[in-house]
Amino acid sequence: MARSPLDWSTLRGTQVASDLGVEVCLLLATNLDLSQRKARAVARIPFWWHTIDLGDEVTTPGHSSARSQRVRTDAIPRRLKGKTVLDVGCWDGFFSFWCERRGASVTPIDDFQHRDFVREKYGVELNGGEGFRVAARFLGSRLKIKKCDFVSLQRPFDIVLFLGVLYHQRHPLLALEHLARLTRECALVETHYSKSSGQPLLHFYPASSLNDDPTNFWGPTLSCIDLMLREVGFRAVSLVKTYRDNDDRAIFLARK
Repeated sequence: MARSPLDWSTLRGTQVASDLGVEVCLLLATNLDLSQRKARAVARIPFWWHTIDLGDEVTTPGHSSARSQRVRTDAIPRRLKGKTVLDVGCWDGFFSFWCERRGASVTPIDDFQHRDFVREKYGVELNGGEGFRVAARFLGSRLKIKKCDFVSLQRPFDIVLFLGVLYHQRHPLLALEHLARLTRECALVETHYSKSSGQPLLHFYPASSLNDDPTNFWGPTLSCIDLMLREVGFRAVSLVKTYRDNDDRAIFLARK
């Protein structure tokens, strides 16, 4: 039997109305308390890189915009359920959580090299991983960030996310060899690139000459990225997109 709509006029002044009012107030207070706890936890992190929606109208104040993050998620393969994903340089974990929600088994790692960048450019000290842990808690994620250099890993993953990593590597071709070794199906490589030439060249940035970041070393041309990926063993390489963020960026999909 279908229930009749609740007529509040018949309940006004009754004990039922009083009890319902208390429950509604408690529910609102609980939601407000959760929102406040999220906001306080986010505010305690001195620097956020990723913009992450934590629910309850609380979003982390990331220096990486939601738009630039969406450009990269648009390039991630759609079928992730049951796949193993390695997120290299995961930082606050936006892409790790994104893949986890779509059914992937994700391994998020970071060597926390970004602490030098944040200290140099913004004068802020980070321990490393604090933003990730806050986001994971409020998103209900099971992921745990692991501090390590990706070159030390041994087992391969179906998909490897190599987003904003290549130009930080002192030895980029060697880094891509390790990337190929760790990739079973495909790797998504997002990187700064140089428009200086159509030839396969690497532009070197000494000190902090690229974006005031002492860990930015290289600006490969598009043809250089393509040929390096093929050189290390990727069978099919495609340029997915170029776009402008703080600098010129390119996204490549490399398949084994």
